[in-house]
Amino acid sequence: MMYRQFILSWNMDGLVTCGFVEGEISYLQERYKKPIVIIDDYDTDDLDNCINVRLEDKKAAYEMTKYVIGCGHRKIAFLADNNINLDHQRFLGYCQAMEEAGLSGSEDHFLKIRSGNRGEQDNLEELYEKSFAYTAVICASDYYASMLLNALQDKGRKIPDELSITGFDDVEYASLVRPALTTVRQDIQEKGRVAVDMLVKMLEGRPEEAETLVVLPTRMIIRDSVKKINYE
Repeated sequence: MMYRQFILSWNMDGLVTCGFVEGEISYLQERYKKPIVIIDDYDTDDLDNCINVRLEDKKAAYEMTKYVIGCGHRKIAFLADNNINLDHQRFLGYCQAMEEAGLSGSEDHFLKIRSGNRGEQDNLEELYEKSFAYTAVICASDYYASMLLNALQDKGRKIPDELSITGFDDVEYASLVRPALTTVRQDIQEKGRVAVDMLVKMLEGRPEEAETLVVLPTRMIIRDSVKKINYE
């Protein structure tokens, strides 16, 4: 891949990465030989000279699912575009909360969403049909929650009266869509600040001050996209 050549040829002292696919960080670490700080990754904890900065993804999804269950929902799905890395951790949190409540939270209830390709419209049509089997959907991001919310409302489904939807991230538009999204808030600026701070400590020869793993807290934000129901 072209970015490999750029990274290995640029005269950089260190690197902060985000969004790399599985295996790419290992490839770079073997050849780059300089400090790397990795944001939002679960596949690189054992690499030398690397620091991970991420969220309490599993815990946050667990708490959100517990909240939705506490609102009376029992038929709850999980939606993401994949089941790897941080989305997998969020799915595990959903599964844990469902299992503790004696509910089914297996991959049978994992809804896959696609975006940015020719199959997007067919996928949204499929999700519309599947949505009738549930009263709530836990989404792995605000982006996908908003996609689902808009697609279902365009076809006449009433949110949250007929289906509750939650997001993750609390991006700016999470409070602007209607209904406003109940979601998990993360501090993206703090994540970037911590990543740079850890890298600087390594570059300045203070590795003992740089934690190999930094897990940042999240906070649940309750808005209007989850309805309390009486489950029968």
